[in-house]
Parts: sequence; C-alpha cells; structure tokens
Amino acid sequence: ANTYFGFPANDRFAVSAGGNTNLELVSNGVSLRHTGSNRLQTTATGVDVSGNGNFTGNVVTTGTSFIGKASTSWR
Repeated sequence: ANTYFGFPANDRFAVSAGGNTNLELVSNGVSLRHTGSNRLQTTATGVDVSGNGNFTGNVVTTGTSFIGKASTSWR
C-alpha cells in the first residue's frame, strides 16, 4: 500500500533528531541537512550541494564546463 502526506501550501514537514532539523519539505523545495547545516537543497533551477562529494561508480554530466578542482582525470 502507498502512504501519502498532504499539507496546505504554506505548511512544512520536518524530520528532527538530536535537536536538529535534518529533513525539511516545503511547498517550494526540499532540504537535507547534516547536524542542522544544509547539504542538499532543491531550487527552481536544480539543486545546491554544499560540502565535499564522495562518489562510487560513474559521474555523468550533460553540461559543457566544469568549475573547480578534480582529483581524478575527467574524460
């Protein structure tokens, strides 16, 4: 069975642990936090990610530019 949560447009749904809100859903986006600090946040144009990223497997991009430092070779 499926479970759904529904709220009026201006409400928020938050999951807190240890005194910190770690997941927040609002009408215009979603925020994932680590110890209260935003790490991944949806925006009108995509996502904002803060902090370092550790990946296993392939990282695929569709853009034509890369800004920043890369510790491995990019093809």
